[in-house]
Amino acid sequence: VLSLLALLVYRLFRHTTKLYIKILHAVIQVVAFIFVIMGLVTVFQSHYKLGYENMYSLHSWIGLSAVILYGLQWVMG
Repeated sequence: VLSLLALLVYRLFRHTTKLYIKILHAVIQVVAFIFVIMGLVTVFQSHYKLGYENMYSLHSWIGLSAVILYGLQWVMG
């Protein structure tokens, strides 16, 4: 949801200065990425406590790849 809001910032604030919009966009993206990292940490801790293996399915590998690519996209942007 936050990523969508970050994209909509450019449409919602058309009459605002470009620098302000870019800063707001970056802040929302960083907050979204922090929430994703918090979610991943929670999942890994939960699996560790319950004795489950981590990264045992294609779903988990695709999810981790998506998070890594999201972070790389933000860094490169």
